[in-house]
Formats: sequence, structure tokens, C-alpha cells
Amino acid sequence: MKIIDNLKSNRKKALANTSFLKKGKYVLLPNMRTYVHKDKYEEALNSFPKPRGKKGSRTIFYKLLRPLFSFKVKDTGDFMGETMYFSSTPNPADRDCKIFSYVHGKMVIVSGNKKRYDTYLKNRNNISELFPLPEFYEANEEKQYIIEEFILDKQANKNGSRELLDCVFEFYGDYYKKCKALNKFKRSDENEELLCQSVTKEESPVLYLHHADLSIDNIVYCQEPTQRLVFIDFDHENYYPPFYDVFFLITNQAFADNDSSMLSYFNEGRYDKYLIDYAKENNVTVKDILSSCIKSLWYKRLQGYSQEKKKDFEMIFKDLVNRANGRINNGKCN
Repeated sequence: MKIIDNLKSNRKKALANTSFLKKGKYVLLPNMRTYVHKDKYEEALNSFPKPRGKKGSRTIFYKLLRPLFSFKVKDTGDFMGETMYFSSTPNPADRDCKIFSYVHGKMVIVSGNKKRYDTYLKNRNNISELFPLPEFYEANEEKQYIIEEFILDKQANKNGSRELLDCVFEFYGDYYKKCKALNKFKRSDENEELLCQSVTKEESPVLYLHHADLSIDNIVYCQEPTQRLVFIDFDHENYYPPFYDVFFLITNQAFADNDSSMLSYFNEGRYDKYLIDYAKENNVTVKDILSSCIKSLWYKRLQGYSQEKKKDFEMIFKDLVNRANGRINNGKCN
């Protein structure tokens, strides 16, 4: 059974890295991907996403497995981590784990293999000038781990947050200007291989480096002591049309997490100004921006979805384009 094999693999890796953990018992969270010190269990339930599915059967299954995959750490390591989180990469051999230390405010990323370790450092270096990242502390090539700042997300209810989407749109509105100033972009007519299927050079004459997997889990959003947006996990970074990351976030929230609140906020016209400003400055239309984003999302994000989900996506985004064009053409954007 796949879930059992995954749990066995994760537990084996957890036991191989107990030197980073605080002494005590570690229990499995309901998402089946996270181990937490028993003293932090209740607190951690609010920080890590719960699995989707039928609640009753999921709860029973979890209760049966939890004691089988718990473990104890006999001696406290110097790092004093209290939480260990595993990536969802399909191949267990490629799976990274992250160990969080609340005491030190640091995070250890133990790479699944040398290739992933090298890719992580290369990607981090590529985007460090453009994106706000956690502070970097240490890299150990021999043991294939990286230590970064651990930022505790102060907003408990990040999902569907209007404030978060405000912050993301504001960041990308400034980001494209910064890329132009630093000459950090690619022209489509010179890099046609980077264009996603069906996206034309006219729709997206300029391509920018994007996170390309911008889900709720890959943004750290703090409101205290000051508002702060930090990006993590740049495993899929690549060049895409403007605002690709923003619509990836909105799409992922609507289709993967069944939360359409961000989509609703966009349809209110609250963010049209960012698209209009970009369109004016770069000699494209808002329709071109939306069209290139949607085609790229279809090609890169929707391929693994069911036909039913694909139909839902097509219907929702046709409506999104029509609404946005209607608002802008009628001068009703906010």
C-alpha cells in the first residue's frame, strides 16, 4: 500500500536525522507527512495542512497508524528541532525533509539526494537578487543539508486571505519593474523554447523568472511585528508570462484546496489596476496577460487533473477573462 510505504520511508529518514531533534517522543500529524514533538502537537495541528478526503475514514486510518509510526529521541541534539516535515515528491529517494527549531529560529533542509541539494542551492542563488528569501546560514555538501532562517507564520488563517493576495499582487507589480531595471528577463522572440504550448509571442513578448509552484505552503506571510512576505521552495522556478505565479496561487487554492475566496477577490476587480498598469507599460492588452497565464497554467498545471476538473478550470477562467475585460472596458475596475 503506497501510504504505508511512504510512512516507512519517512520514518527511516527521520530516525537517520534524530541528531537535529530535541529529546522526547515524536508523533505523526494527520497529514501523514509531519512528525512533531508531543509537547507541540496541538500547536502544530494549526500549522500544517490536513489531508483531503472523507473525514470519518481518514480519522480512523490515522488513529490506527499514528502509534505504529511514532518514535522516541533519547538525546537532545544541538539544533533542538521539534518538527520534521517531509516533501510530497512521489519517489521516496528524492524526498527532502525539513526540521524546524523554534528555539533557534532556524530550519534544516535535508536533501533527498545530491542532485536535489545542488539544484536547491543553484535555484536559490538564481532568485536571491529578486525574491525575498529566508536568511541563509550554512550548507553541508557532504551531508547534503542546508540551514536557513525559520520564520514563524504569525497569521493562523492564511488560506483565502485577502491581505495575503493584496501583498502578492503588490510584490509582483513591483517585481516586473525591478526585473526591467536590472535587465532580468527574457524576450520571447529570442527564447521561443520557453513559451508554453499555445502562448504566442504577441501575447507574452517578455518572460520573467517565476517561482512556478506558488501555493499557500510556499509563502511565509507575517503581519507582526511588520508585514513581511517571504518565498520558499524554489524547486520549479522557470520563465513564464507576467502574473503567472499569482494565477497559479489563485488556481491552486481553488482547485487543490477547494477554496475559491481568492478567485472571488480577483473577480471583484480589486487587482485590475496591476494588470492595466503592466499592459500600458509593456504595450500588451489585459486580455493578452490573462490569456497567456491561463494557457501556461493549462499546459503546466492541469495536465494531471481529471477531465471534470479541466472542464471546471476552463469554465471558471473563461468567466474570469470575460468579467475582467468587461470591468476594464466599462471603466469599473477598482
